[in-house]
Amino acid sequence: MNATGTTTLHLGTEPTAIDLTGDGRLVAVSLLSLDARSPTEVFDVTSGQSIRALGTGLVGRGVAFADEGRTLYHLFERDTQFVFARSELAGGRTEELASYAPGQFCRELRRDSTGRLIAVCGDMVEVWDTANGTRVFSAPPFRKGLPIQAAFDAAGTTLWLWGTVDGNAIIGLDATTWTERVRIPAPAAAGTQLAISPSGARLVAVATATMGVFVYDTPRQARIVPDRYGDTTYSGRFAFSQDDNHLVNLIGGAVLIDRLEPRELLELHGLGDEAAALAVADYRPVVAASWKNGTIVSFEWNDEPPRAKADR
Repeated sequence: MNATGTTTLHLGTEPTAIDLTGDGRLVAVSLLSLDARSPTEVFDVTSGQSIRALGTGLVGRGVAFADEGRTLYHLFERDTQFVFARSELAGGRTEELASYAPGQFCRELRRDSTGRLIAVCGDMVEVWDTANGTRVFSAPPFRKGLPIQAAFDAAGTTLWLWGTVDGNAIIGLDATTWTERVRIPAPAAAGTQLAISPSGARLVAVATATMGVFVYDTPRQARIVPDRYGDTTYSGRFAFSQDDNHLVNLIGGAVLIDRLEPRELLELHGLGDEAAALAVADYRPVVAASWKNGTIVSFEWNDEPPRAKADR
């Protein structure tokens, strides 16, 4: 595997979340904005130029593209509330859709591949249908104070939840009827992340209580590749890129792409700083990773035999 088309952005402040458009052309960033800077910003990946700065407040919490990159949904803290908003990137119009109390502690946004369904996640989960601007599902935590993790498959047919309804299970819900489809034994009562492959056939659960990263085959409800993941990777960020077989891992100062079958692991970027956020494009093998020093790197990878490691 090789990295090409590398772009590096230096923001000067810590990114808290990032998202890529389906073609990898634009990257949206939530920022820890402790000055007059907006908590959300959108950049052209090729040129590195800022396209829009959005929102008011101190801390950006989540970003999610929809409508083929023409619309951005963003989550940010303002005063004592979390604000969920929609912005049209070309027209400049921003609409605040909802606000959440501090006790709900909204941490991030999760979407399907088109952005038709977007979940606001925190000490609760609430799903919005962006086609008509309505809330279609909500759930409380299994236990007060435990964060809920959520992930959609690419088609938006299944919503996976961890930390609600039953703390001993990761549950897949039909994203139309919101009824349970499948249940997988959870490695702990709560965790820090869920990542689902595009088809929904593989799932990653990151558990802090057991300090482990668990990769599941969802049809068989069985754990796979137990030898690779453990207490050295539990604090990382994970995402599947392009298919069920390529798992991107942002851990510490490095971005790794793990080809699960046949097994191959290549370190693509090592920037030597603490990891912050990770995003993948839906329709191209493009990855964007951010570090707490304000650096974002975007690159395109392929599955050829490795020649040289990039950006060492």
